Amino acid sequence: MLTIASYNIRKSIGLDWKRKPQRIYSVIDELDADIVLLQEVDKRFGSREGTLCKDTLSADLHYRFIDIATHPNSHGWYGNVILYRQPLKLLDCQCLNIPTVEPRGAISALLETNNGQILQVVGTHLSLLKGMRRRQISSIITQVGQNKTYHTVIGGDFNEAKADKWFINNPRLVNYQLVTPGSSFHTVKPIRALDRFIVGKNITVKHSAVHSSPQTRKASDHLPVTIKLDLHPC
Repeated sequence: MLTIASYNIRKSIGLDWKRKPQRIYSVIDELDADIVLLQEVDKRFGSREGTLCKDTLSADLHYRFIDIATHPNSHGWYGNVILYRQPLKLLDCQCLNIPTVEPRGAISALLETNNGQILQVVGTHLSLLKGMRRRQISSIITQVGQNKTYHTVIGGDFNEAKADKWFINNPRLVNYQLVTPGSSFHTVKPIRALDRFIVGKNITVKHSAVHSSPQTRKASDHLPVTIKLDLHPC
């Protein structure tokens, strides 16, 4: 079974408006996921500097950092980062351009499990505009396709509180299922399910949840979400 987490870390700024990456490390450690999709890892303006330490993620948390940034000071692509840990093996990664009027994007990684199955995982942070979000999801699906030789999971901050209707009505998503772990925003009083997953064929979703703890309730304005999966032969 694989565990994938998604977490919007708000540039490592907690509810006290202090930038404390150590709190984010503690949350990632609590999640104990095989793959972690992070959003808003980089500062948005100026040098767009990354707010985490790659050495800490590697040495202390044993995560490998997919180095996909195109800006010299950044960690991710439009703030999106994918972390993974052994025995997963990275085969390929790429940035996905999506239609947008804001600084948005998606990143994709091909990972091989210890039994030889291939998982394509996509991390994204969608637009604040409803119509644009739907165009972005369609663009991502078109780019990653439904490859018959590997599994696909898309996750991130969808900025969409009511996704069920547009998901069902999108013909590109007929071979996918939408997984909503629960209300993840705002941390103080979570009433909106903004953080979600889209799962492709030949995958059984065993469990999904919003991870709420003393640490997550002060580390960011979003709570992290998790999904547990079984991959079946394609």
